[in-house]
Amino acid sequence: LMSTSADTGKTWSQPTPIAGNNTLPVWGPALWYHQGTLTLFYSESVPQNRRSSASFYPGGSIKMKQSNDLGKSWTSPEVLIGFDSSIRGNISKVTTAKPIQLSEGRFLLPFWQEGHKKVKADTGEVCAGVLITADDGKTWKPYSFIHNDLSWLIENSVVMVKQPKRAPYLLQIFRTQLGFLFHSVSQGTSGTMWSRAKPNKLENPGSKAYIAARYNSSGDTQSLVIALNPSVITQRGVLTMVRSTDGGNSWKHLATLEDDIKYKWSYPTTIFHEGFWYTTYSGMDRAGIKIAKVPEEH
Repeated sequence: LMSTSADTGKTWSQPTPIAGNNTLPVWGPALWYHQGTLTLFYSESVPQNRRSSASFYPGGSIKMKQSNDLGKSWTSPEVLIGFDSSIRGNISKVTTAKPIQLSEGRFLLPFWQEGHKKVKADTGEVCAGVLITADDGKTWKPYSFIHNDLSWLIENSVVMVKQPKRAPYLLQIFRTQLGFLFHSVSQGTSGTMWSRAKPNKLENPGSKAYIAARYNSSGDTQSLVIALNPSVITQRGVLTMVRSTDGGNSWKHLATLEDDIKYKWSYPTTIFHEGFWYTTYSGMDRAGIKIAKVPEEH
């Protein structure tokens, strides 16, 4: 479903369906606007990953739809990588993030492969990776098998880091089952090779976090932020933002978005626009979908 606002978020239209067929679940929608085109990335389940008569395991095939009239009409879905990919094997592919631009015509979309022992069709490798297009989204190719032997690496997001007098690099973060966020680095701007995932110092209670970047007029990274649930003690009852001004080497508290522990604050996604960080997220137990607006210099 998609809802739009014409008054900077004060009011919203009634949601309208834009993807899915009412027979298979769809997962992890991410809207991305670039050069007049609105693109929806999402995953759609396949019959092979049915969990029970009424539910499915997450993911399946990663798909894309596009609109050139701000969502009034949409193209037919295109499969970026299928559950039964000949390159990556039969396994659920999932994404929950927007792509980033690497260079002119080249874009990178993070995704992961989620296996389940009860899915007999699974033959692919459990890992994270990236999809890259070199032709403005006409075709996409998967790269890298990012692992950690002790945990899955899921719900990944990525930024490009550019600093004066240093070579650029890509920084990717992951949700884990180990109480901390993990990260992986790709040197340069190709995005095809990634380091083994390692923990950083940010706690993570097994929930999605999202990394975003702000760039100055020269194209250098001015700051990074991560929206996350910051403690394994409070779990998803608190949602905060942390900021880094040194390319992700250290992080400091920026803002508390939610601290009412009656709710589960989940699935943040953040962008920077005209001096503010905007984060959308959901509040389970009927708190709904919310948007937080935080000044860069909070």
